[in-house]
Amino acid sequence: MTKMISAIALLSLATVAPAQDNAQTSRSFALRGFDRIEVGGCDIVAVALGSGYAVTARGRAANIDNLRIDTTGSTLRIRRRNDSCNGHDRRVAIAVTLPSLQAVGVSGAAEMNLPALDVRAFAADTSGAGVLRLAGLRGGTVSFGLSGASQTTVRDLQAERVKLDTSGASHLRVDGAVRRLTIDSSGASEVDSRALSAPDVTIGASGTAKVRAGRAEQAQIGASGMANVTVEGHPRCTLSKSGLARITCG
Repeated sequence: MTKMISAIALLSLATVAPAQDNAQTSRSFALRGFDRIEVGGCDIVAVALGSGYAVTARGRAANIDNLRIDTTGSTLRIRRRNDSCNGHDRRVAIAVTLPSLQAVGVSGAAEMNLPALDVRAFAADTSGAGVLRLAGLRGGTVSFGLSGASQTTVRDLQAERVKLDTSGASHLRVDGAVRRLTIDSSGASEVDSRALSAPDVTIGASGTAKVRAGRAEQAQIGASGMANVTVEGHPRCTLSKSGLARITCG
């Protein structure tokens, strides 16, 4: 009888332990004074604008324990203690509130979702398998840099000068209207800016890069290797190409 009770007790513990391991919990981090965010690892960050600062992580306690969240200068840094995620790790959802945002960096297999922003200047870099989504952006000088197999989606971009730099197998999709657009695409990367109008466009493409640009009035295009560049509208075109590159301008 005693052995049966002990077996039942052990079975109960074995049943409860996994449930406790999978239980969701929240933890807040008392950090402030930042206007830049860098995230790595495999977690998901959602950013909101507000009058103050707040950083909250929600997920399994063991995964939250493995987070390193701190600030250096004006940058909030979010990453895993071992700088990587394995197949047993669960993703943590991290909510960040701050008054203004000037720059972001996304690496590893992390994801970041940004609200619509209104800033003088903004810069974003994604690498690895990082994913960045931006609901809208109004600014003066804006730059997006992508490498690896990263992905970035930008909605309703309104800016004076925009620089898009893609490499590796990265993919960038953007819509809106800007005054001056510069695109530098290499490797097997892809830029889809067909829904982004820009009077003045400069494009450089190499490797097997694919660039599809929207309506323009003036376009300077250089393509090499097996790159493929298309510009819509009826622009005045200045073209330079080599290798098996293809250019369609207007």
